[in-house]
Amino acid sequence: MKSLINICNGKIIHQRLGKIKHKFINLHLFLLINISKIKNSNLSSICNNVSFLSINKFNILSWHIKDHGNRKNEKIEKLNEYIVKISKIKKFDDIYLLCFPRILNFGFNPISIYFFSYNNKITHTIYEVKNTFGDIHHYITNNKISKNKFDKKMFVSPFFKNDGHYEILSKIRNKSVFVKINYIVKDNIKLKASLNATLIESNNILLLSALIKNFIFPGKVWINIHYQALKLFLKKIKIEKKPLENKIKHTFAEKS
Repeated sequence: MKSLINICNGKIIHQRLGKIKHKFINLHLFLLINISKIKNSNLSSICNNVSFLSINKFNILSWHIKDHGNRKNEKIEKLNEYIVKISKIKKFDDIYLLCFPRILNFGFNPISIYFFSYNNKITHTIYEVKNTFGDIHHYITNNKISKNKFDKKMFVSPFFKNDGHYEILSKIRNKSVFVKINYIVKDNIKLKASLNATLIESNNILLLSALIKNFIFPGKVWINIHYQALKLFLKKIKIEKKPLENKIKHTFAEKS
């Protein structure tokens, strides 16, 4: 990735399996940012070629550092320090973050992904997961394979209990990112989700075109989550009680 901040066209597919099935597709834009090469002192110059995109400022599209990590810092150096500290990853050249941008300062990132690169290869991945209750959890790979297994540690949906595990496969290439997630309980796949994102040229015309084509509006991700939840409720799927929030905010993958 030559640019420090890239814009991607993306598609998310969610599919609930079992007795009561449910599926939806969500089109959105993503940002792919090399957070390890950005300094707080040069934030204002990074988005010069796209006037509709800003960092830590109001704009049509914006990225805010405090939305990530421990959600306490607005300095990029602090975000890098936190991610490296919890992951215990010592050797890397770059850290790329894939996330949703804010639209007119409104946004929600149910999942953000950090890719650690060393010698031009992705060696580790961190999945930063948030729910609409305000919780956050980091699932961290501890090996150099693309597919990883994580015990579910955070209550994400009121329509699933807090049990089972995730199997996650992720790949990043020069111009695309692919993520596949299976949620499994007692050897049964309960949910399949996938994310495909492709880099587009970063200029104002193409950006506006992508916003219109994908029907992107402020709060689209958050609104769609609740809209799909209403559909599940109308299908009479049982609502599970939310457990107490975990004090430990990160988990490592099982060893292969």
